[in-house]
Amino acid sequence: MNHINPDNIPVRYIFSSGKLVKVIERNDKTFDTPRAYFSNYEIIRSCIVKSVYKYGDPVSENVTRIPEGSTPVTEPLNYSALTTEDKVQLGSGLAAGTVRFDNVLFRNASAGSGKTEISVSVYRLADDGTGAAKVNYLRAYYPAQ
Repeated sequence: MNHINPDNIPVRYIFSSGKLVKVIERNDKTFDTPRAYFSNYEIIRSCIVKSVYKYGDPVSENVTRIPEGSTPVTEPLNYSALTTEDKVQLGSGLAAGTVRFDNVLFRNASAGSGKTEISVSVYRLADDGTGAAKVNYLRAYYPAQ
């Protein structure tokens, strides 16, 4: 089941020794404004959380702040406590590359049926922090072997 937009997310199948070992849905988006980064993150997060809510709270939601010339600091993201001002500041940081989200919103593993993991991240692809930030939706399924 695709949680975001079934017609527009590429799917990749990975095989090893003739067996399917992983199925990946991945969608990367870039935006023109700081508000758009946080808004898109919120929309994707909402879709995922609503569709898998019965399985429990998100596995982990973290925000990493990357101060110039300092070591990045990662802390839990208390999503429900964010104010409008917090969201604007986070959106600006996401667009500027001084904030990164690394969130696993759902993980399910059942004996004999494989494992599913859904995550949403916002990050810059280049290690040096250059290039456009991307909102990355990833759903990975690992079939039981």
